[in-house]
This record gives sequence, structure tokens and C-alpha cells, in this order.
Amino acid sequence: MATVENHLIELLPRKDRLRLLAICEPVQLSLAEVLCEPGKPTRHVYFPTDGFISLVAQIDASPVRSRYGRP
Repeated sequence: MATVENHLIELLPRKDRLRLLAICEPVQLSLAEVLCEPGKPTRHVYFPTDGFISLVAQIDASPVRSRYGRP
């Protein structure tokens, strides 16, 4: 991942950004793919460069959605 395509990563100080990008790798995600489950360890961190990732949480028996990423 040579270029910065994510605004969050772009805001990091140069040294930190280069260190992070050195261990990043691009992945293709499928529509409705589950990235993590409640109560299970988080194994990866995702920085969307195109599209978005939705966070769905259960609050008072009603699902609540939030989106992260690029339009």
C-alpha cells in the first residue's frame, strides 16, 4: 500500500503513517461480509479506501447502524 487512500491514515504523522502502511495489505470485501462478532477477539483492522463499512449494534432490542468509509 504505497499511497494513502484513507483520510484517517493520511492524518497520522509521517513516521507513524509509513510504519503503519508497511504492514497494511489491501483486501477485497464482499457485500454483507461479517468482519467481527460480539464477544470475539478483533483480529484485523480495516481502513476503507473505497465504499464503506457498516457497524451494526443491538441497543434495547433494536438494531442501530453506523457507516464508516468513503462515499
